[in-house]
Amino acid sequence: WRVCKYAILWECMQIFIFVISNSGRRRDDEIANKRVLIKRVVGGSTLVSGTSLSALPPSDPVPVPLPPHHTHMAAAGAGFRLGQRVHAAGDPRRSGTVRYLGPVDGHGGDWVGVDWDGGAGGRHDGSLAGRRYFAAAGERSASFARPSALSAGIALPDALRLRYRVDDFTKEEQDEMYVFSTSQKRVSVELVGTNKVRDKLKNFDELSCASVSFMGVSSAGSPEELQGLVPNLRQLDLTGNLISQWQDIFSLCQALPSLEVLDLTNNTMENDFVESPLLKNIRVLVLNNCGVTWELIEKLKVPFACLTDLHLIWNKLNIIT
Repeated sequence: WRVCKYAILWECMQIFIFVISNSGRRRDDEIANKRVLIKRVVGGSTLVSGTSLSALPPSDPVPVPLPPHHTHMAAAGAGFRLGQRVHAAGDPRRSGTVRYLGPVDGHGGDWVGVDWDGGAGGRHDGSLAGRRYFAAAGERSASFARPSALSAGIALPDALRLRYRVDDFTKEEQDEMYVFSTSQKRVSVELVGTNKVRDKLKNFDELSCASVSFMGVSSAGSPEELQGLVPNLRQLDLTGNLISQWQDIFSLCQALPSLEVLDLTNNTMENDFVESPLLKNIRVLVLNNCGVTWELIEKLKVPFACLTDLHLIWNKLNIIT
């Protein structure tokens, strides 16, 4: 919790710098989504939800551009597969599922048919010029895109470094460290405790809670790399990413034995898995708006046998047995 306190202080300084510089660039995802989503109630063992995106109803994606160094992750060529989760290149909040790969009549080259989340955000229902290529969830939830216009996402360790880096400031971020005087001269802004906060955030091994919400995380990455990066992580917020396979979840839970709270809100999860380990460390699992069924919940009782809290808002739960 001490490291979380420093992380929040660092965020507050970033907000202060943003306001006084009046740069006009939105950073809602960097400011609002770094809150700790789960808090322990004093005097008891119950864990309850805090203020977060998890407490809000799902909505259509809002375009939030990624920084320039993120754009190289846009996939190219025929590297996609049917059923794969993707997001628009440079916009990790606009995510969907690949439903078609191949040519489109009257248009040259290769195309990817995407069914965008939320039942909207597209141009058609999977059919174009009288030919049906795939069946989309909504009447206007589908569209065709070039492979280069989509991203297959990044691994969790990369997302953690991007979100919590403190040394490799971009030029735009460095510009925010200044304000303009009445004579339009740049004046450096120095906040008390800045160096101390930076030193703390450099030490990933001291990080106990982290949020990488809406950063296009599609896999857990190397278990060895993840464990070496954040060995003492206790709370992880993965809201709004591209993870869909339970094997990735099992892998990161095994790689992080200190992890107790895992938030997977707004990740479209598969409703089946083959094998599962026993994950005694996970106490709180948040599956809000993940498209899970009650049959899956019954299966999850095996790997997550030690759960004390399970959150299941906005899911496909018609019958509870």
